[in-house]
Amino acid sequence: MRQIGLAFKVWALEHNDHFPFNVSTNSGGTLELCEPGPDGFDKNSIAHFRAISNDLDTPNLLICPNDPGKHAAADFSSLQPSNITYQLRTGKNVDTENAQEVLAVCPVHGNELLCNGNVRKASRARN
Repeated sequence: MRQIGLAFKVWALEHNDHFPFNVSTNSGGTLELCEPGPDGFDKNSIAHFRAISNDLDTPNLLICPNDPGKHAAADFSSLQPSNITYQLRTGKNVDTENAQEVLAVCPVHGNELLCNGNVRKASRARN
């Protein structure tokens, strides 16, 4: 998760300190592709992970090592929901200015990736 956070931060450094989902597609972001769900997680995380793919190196990083239900995509162009463990949050408040805001969650462990790139460990594992 920390590597995912680093990739988002690197992308933001090149785009006025904003994550891709807060930057218009006209400027290389994915703002118009956001699909926030009622649970607070974006249904179109694929688009946002593809946007940071140059800084992510491999789609293997999108799979929790303890998630038996997901498998890594061969490359970012073939990315599907079955290739992503982590649930991504989007929105104007989810950005580098709000360092302690949750960016992503691991549903396997409950760990949270914060906008500052730190990972907050869950107090206990989820079932």
